[in-house]
Amino acid sequence: MPIFVPGLRWCMLSSMTPETSHAAHAQAGRPASPRTPLLRRRTSASPLALLLLPSLLLAGGCVSQTCIAYHGAPSAGVHLASEADPACRPTAAGIWTAPDGTAWGHELLRLYRAGSAHSSSARDPDALAYVSPAPGPKRWVVVLPIWGASDYPPKKTIRWLLKGSDGGLTNVLWVQNNRRLLVFDGLAQADSPGQFSRQLARSAARIDTAANEVEDLVEWARRRRDTDQDRIGIVGFSIGAIVGSLIMGRDPRYSAGVFVMVGGDLGEILGSCYGRERQVRDRATKLFGWSREEYVRRVEKGLSSVDPVRVASHIDPASVLYIDARHDGCIPAISRDGLWEAMGRPERITIAYGHKSSFLSMTFLGLDVTTRRIVRFLDRHLPEPAARAASDTALKSPPGGP
Repeated sequence: MPIFVPGLRWCMLSSMTPETSHAAHAQAGRPASPRTPLLRRRTSASPLALLLLPSLLLAGGCVSQTCIAYHGAPSAGVHLASEADPACRPTAAGIWTAPDGTAWGHELLRLYRAGSAHSSSARDPDALAYVSPAPGPKRWVVVLPIWGASDYPPKKTIRWLLKGSDGGLTNVLWVQNNRRLLVFDGLAQADSPGQFSRQLARSAARIDTAANEVEDLVEWARRRRDTDQDRIGIVGFSIGAIVGSLIMGRDPRYSAGVFVMVGGDLGEILGSCYGRERQVRDRATKLFGWSREEYVRRVEKGLSSVDPVRVASHIDPASVLYIDARHDGCIPAISRDGLWEAMGRPERITIAYGHKSSFLSMTFLGLDVTTRRIVRFLDRHLPEPAARAASDTALKSPPGGP
């Protein structure tokens, strides 16, 4: 994510100003000539140290995390007790499938929802499915996009899931990033409070539709003969995490959920976030004479039907990994804490960076700390049937032994 590199370069160079260099020479008992070129003073350090410093700074921030374990008693959860053909055709779940080669030893399928174009040349797929050829029931991990933004976090997670030790026994459903969910253009052009409310309603309808579309795609996976119904998890990032927590709150059949840079109270989020959110906010408050509090109240009312806080109590907190950012300038603490509390205080990891910069913990610069945590959590909560049976037997054994 190169956008953050210039800032790190500025941190390196600004820490080597003439004043600090002169002070360092004075402490060492060596006079520093004010005529010594700044470039020479900067390059007097070991080139290797200069190369390692950005990585150390990034790793230090990304690795610095606050972890809160889930201390409640895990509940059993609620679980309800078609193979793809070579040609693009509809399945029993109303999903059209088309083969698209292989990846990481998995068959790659393009999925199209019923009612959309049935030809891969007509439009982008609604999802990609990575299906393992291994025999027996397998787990599925549903990976949501960051609608309207980067695909890096979903791609990185999928690669680690499929190349890991359990990759050969893992299927992945990657929902595609086909459009923005919030109607920013409509909100920015609203000329009256009534028009603004109608654009909020359009945004809520898009989020609701996206959640329902994901459920249609997951239903296709549930109906496959090689699917283990008790091992389906869902992963989301940013807006994808908000939609993911909404989906899991509506459908308790998911056995695991990982939500990264997430929060509830959507009015507070749109009342705090930068970028397009801020542009819309600044225009509306100025044009309609609203205070920030009034703006937050109106947005919250308009998006209340898709706020994950409303359904978060239906989620088993023992099945959730909640990852947020301590210095998130887009999702404020009141939103992050509110959804976490509504979910029942699941396991929580707070990264000591901002909303976007925290995703560096999913790169080699951040030692892939967050990527590892996501995969390990899913491995722990979506174990192979033999490991799950052994765990259940151990739980049922009396304290004194078998």
